[in-house]
Amino acid sequence: LFSDFAEIDAFDAPAAIDRGIAFVPALAGLACPHWDRSARGAWLGLSLDSSPADMMQALLEGVALRMGEVAGALQETAPLSAPVSIDGGMAANHYFCQFLADTLQREIIVSDQPELTAIGAAALAAEAVGKPFDFRRSGRRVLPGDAPSGRAERFAAARQAIQAYGNFR
Repeated sequence: LFSDFAEIDAFDAPAAIDRGIAFVPALAGLACPHWDRSARGAWLGLSLDSSPADMMQALLEGVALRMGEVAGALQETAPLSAPVSIDGGMAANHYFCQFLADTLQREIIVSDQPELTAIGAAALAAEAVGKPFDFRRSGRRVLPGDAPSGRAERFAAARQAIQAYGNFR
């Protein structure tokens, strides 16, 4: 689909989800809030005019929209106020980080810590036993732009893609 990561760091076209192209990121099933381990990943809305760039853009957006869905479920029980720190391979992608910040309408910190997941687990464990855990977030900051006018429609389209694909096994 691409030969260099720079090819998927920015896109000329509007958001794929806004153009009816979606990716369901369920390569190992769907966790929160669907809890469907039998689900599998899929692209929807492809046509003869779809390009590899459209597919990669939809993939990045699909992961960000799923993260937004999980954050929404978490918000119901544990309101989030701090910036969201991310790490890993996709965190190096500028398009993904900006789309995620816009989707969540929250500041994203692309951590310079290579093992942010372990640090997060340690912070949760410390909180569970009432111990302080001082972690200074450091890394590249990505601020959300204006809320996309179709933000709710993007979430609805992502849910529709999951539901449509959910009937296929």
